[in-house]
Amino acid sequence: MQAVRSLVTIAGCFAAMLCVAPAAKAQGPAPPVGALTTRQLVGQRLILGYAGTEPPARLIGRIARGEAAGVILFSRNVGSRRALRSTVDRLQAIERPAGLRQPLLIMIDQEGGLVKRLSGAPSRSPTQVGATKDPGYARRVGAATAANLREVGVNVNLAPVLDIGRPGSSVRRLGRAYGSTAGQVQRTGVPFAQGHWLTAT
Repeated sequence: MQAVRSLVTIAGCFAAMLCVAPAAKAQGPAPPVGALTTRQLVGQRLILGYAGTEPPARLIGRIARGEAAGVILFSRNVGSRRALRSTVDRLQAIERPAGLRQPLLIMIDQEGGLVKRLSGAPSRSPTQVGATKDPGYARRVGAATAANLREVGVNVNLAPVLDIGRPGSSVRRLGRAYGSTAGQVQRTGVPFAQGHWLTAT
């Protein structure tokens, strides 16, 4: 089914949303709020998803009308890396209303371990990175992950998850936590995030 689905708001409920590419400048001044339609006001707070590897006409139409802030990608949207880059470039090239031409947010979950939509970095799960207790290593992993995403045009990584891996919690069971205490999570989870920003600047 190629229907567009609203999946997450920009506010989101993820631990961090990290830009992994330098922000391009919007073309022209932003329009006054009163100049936007209700659909545009709502749409600029929505991230949309789609089924398959080809964005449907309905999604393209919403972007063209300024009714979407970006797109979230899942494994189902990824064929080859080259094809994905072409798709992202086409989405970014869609002509949008004046004042709403800032780059689309192209999001993906690339934590490592079980939650990883693309090939390449990171090669280890958050739990494995946390077990090293090495902030420098975590920062390098973050930078490599950001570079990997930039290569296919993704500019936001919905990672890292900075939840504490308490005994019995799903993030601990699934290898998504950097540690079982706040200090452990901070020691490697934050440097992983910093690696993304260092790559973007």
